[in-house]
Amino acid sequence: MRWLAITLFFFVFVFIQPASAALKKCIDDKGRTQYYDKTPPEECLGKATVEMSDHGVVLKKTDEEVGMKEAAERAKHEAAEKRSIQEKKRLDAALLATYTDKKEIDLARERNIQPVELAIKGIEPRLKVSQSRLDVLQLQLVEARKAKSPLLPSINKEVATAKKEVKRLKNELAKRKIEKNKIKTKFDSDKKRFIELKQGKL
Repeated sequence: MRWLAITLFFFVFVFIQPASAALKKCIDDKGRTQYYDKTPPEECLGKATVEMSDHGVVLKKTDEEVGMKEAAERAKHEAAEKRSIQEKKRLDAALLATYTDKKEIDLARERNIQPVELAIKGIEPRLKVSQSRLDVLQLQLVEARKAKSPLLPSINKEVATAKKEVKRLKNELAKRKIEKNKIKTKFDSDKKRFIELKQGKL
């Protein structure tokens, strides 16, 4: 019984354990076989590859054309990452060159937000007046329809004009509020990054 238990344990351990990562191989330009598991070495870029199980069973074959596409995609991805890193370094350098203290970022944020806030304060009362006018005209329209007034076409025209003005002002107000939030988000992000860069230098 003891040997049976040992044999059963060995069987389970060897054959029923989770499969490990597949092994891949390719033939490089010098005719040598290159093996890898996840990231292909440079010698395998653009080459036909064979994917095998940990027992040496062939699972998948990738021809050279597919390999070339994969190599091109990898090169494209690496180039994009490189550009992203370079752009981040450029922005970091510009941030440190523009400000000497985080308080300067707060002041710059307020300077940029101020004209937008003034525009919002100018739009809000105009919108209120236009909405009130529209409300009155719509009540007049209801009464004119009930009375079958000859002024109905004229009132209809005024209501349509008032609606357009209210819509225009609402759109402009929403646009300005989005602009304000974007400015705030940008400067808050700059401030956070500025602090990180300064702390990294200490």
